[in-house]
Amino acid sequence: MDGVQTKPIPQMDANHTEPPFGQWCRCPQRVPSSLLVTYDQDRCREQIAITATRSESPPAAEETASLVRDAGTNTDPVGCCARIREVCPCPPRGLLASLVTKVTMAAVLFGVVWSITEKECLPGGSLFGLVVLFLSAMVGGKLVALIRLPTLPPFPPLLGMLLAGVLLRNVPVVTDAVFVEPRWSAALRNVALAVILTRAGLGLDASALKKLKAVCVRVAVGPCTVEASTVAVASHFLMGLPWIWGFILGFVLGAVSPAVVVPSMLHLQKEGYGVEQGVPTLLMAAGSFDDILAITGFTTCVGVAFATGSTWYNVLRGVLEVAGGIALGVILGFFIRFFPSKDQ
Repeated sequence: MDGVQTKPIPQMDANHTEPPFGQWCRCPQRVPSSLLVTYDQDRCREQIAITATRSESPPAAEETASLVRDAGTNTDPVGCCARIREVCPCPPRGLLASLVTKVTMAAVLFGVVWSITEKECLPGGSLFGLVVLFLSAMVGGKLVALIRLPTLPPFPPLLGMLLAGVLLRNVPVVTDAVFVEPRWSAALRNVALAVILTRAGLGLDASALKKLKAVCVRVAVGPCTVEASTVAVASHFLMGLPWIWGFILGFVLGAVSPAVVVPSMLHLQKEGYGVEQGVPTLLMAAGSFDDILAITGFTTCVGVAFATGSTWYNVLRGVLEVAGGIALGVILGFFIRFFPSKDQ
């Protein structure tokens, strides 16, 4: 046209090839194949539905309907593989990886301990019995904690641990395999008592204990003494036991279980119940004092029952043990106060 300037169209070389579409449209990332398959299936359904509506013959409509059903029920292998990878990822992650790691660590630990102790890690050994006892107690506690009744409070895990111990001791086959030497058992019981009482001492409130020290002594001494005396009198007149054996039985039955009292009071103290009145501190201190009194009375009575020397020495030995324990506790308390120091 006149007055209009036109640019000449460049001639394409014969050897020139058109670049692919991907070079003209550079997407930031590739579209997953599962989305493409879903998009193609939707487009296929739409085209088939339009064809079915435009068709006037019933056979054609039935054929297109069957095609729609086939397209809807078609399974995508790519999607199935993706779901399998989510369930069982490679490399493993999450719960599966944690389980594999724990099993591997347990196997390595067992191998190391077995290489040192040999028979103690096998069924019938003390280490094997302790491991089985620990695992059974933990499983029993977890199972009992899961029990929920609508009209009752939740059961404590300690009940499941006790039931696990009863089963391990009374099942014939398990009793032969799960064995712990009496010397090991006695030492572990003493360690457990020391740990529980130490935990109770660390949870005490000093200010509340100062205000309730008189009440603490009455609560600790009164019930234990009355229970031991009552059991001794009843066992002497009803069962014909000697007085000394009656008091031994009384101190055994009159002792408070720190494994029940201390965790419960620590939980109440953590929740804030009775903290202002000092109730958790009072009960933990009184329970610990009650246990010490019961252990002292039991040891004294046993010493008198099996006395081979002076009776007064056996009577005073329990008092001397308590005094020595108090002195040693004070020394260790001052040591822990200064060591480790603040700059360490």
